[in-house]
Amino acid sequence: MDLLTLVQQAPELTALWPQLDKGKHLVTGLSGSAKTVVLAAAMKQLDRPMLVVTTNQYQADELIADLSHVLPETQVYNFPVEDVLAAEVAVSSPDARNERINTLNWLLENKPGIVVTSLAGFKRRLTPKDIFAASSMTIDMDSEIDLAKLIAQLSAMGYQRDNLISAPGQFAVRGGIVDIYPLNQDHPLRLELFDTEVDSLRTFDLSTQRSLDTLDTIVVPPATDLMITADAMQHAADVLTKNGQNKRRRSRQPKRSKR
Repeated sequence: MDLLTLVQQAPELTALWPQLDKGKHLVTGLSGSAKTVVLAAAMKQLDRPMLVVTTNQYQADELIADLSHVLPETQVYNFPVEDVLAAEVAVSSPDARNERINTLNWLLENKPGIVVTSLAGFKRRLTPKDIFAASSMTIDMDSEIDLAKLIAQLSAMGYQRDNLISAPGQFAVRGGIVDIYPLNQDHPLRLELFDTEVDSLRTFDLSTQRSLDTLDTIVVPPATDLMITADAMQHAADVLTKNGQNKRRRSRQPKRSKR
């Protein structure tokens, strides 16, 4: 019998599990290894995804490291967000974005596991579930590609266009050749088109530009966890325009003198 099973069956905790399942119980006084083991046992007992919120990202990283010793890698997920908004905007790394995207994709599967994040991660605004679920792009040898629509879709998925790709999260277009560097791939992808037909799909070496593996299908995940649709952008533009016009109108009205 392993440690987590012993904790699940401990007489002191058997009354706790039904209350946790109803979301009507507060557990305090746990720290260190005790907290790690009880969290892992609770996940096993409830058999569903769990969210654990820590004070900051440092504590989240520490808890993830501890949970990784008692749970499989496929059941522990990180949702890293910088604790200071300015730092998130300035230094957010592709690796952190990729972790968030992988975690959100895993949550769509509704499998048992634990997501650990900081308070900043808990407060972060997210794309609606249905929009994010439909954000990945699958291309195979039978696909018909409209290049203009492909470029627009990659931009909407968070990819940055450049003349030549040099890092994950970028894409480049040269004639009928489209290079895409997904965040979760070791090598970029190259898509060659003959008019609207897919002529070849392959990975290539970034430094030498030489082809590596020929593929039948490629799946391109989003490069951001904050997807913005064209309709949402237009709605935001309309709201901002309306608010600006209202403020301009009020500023032109004569001020009433106080008596």
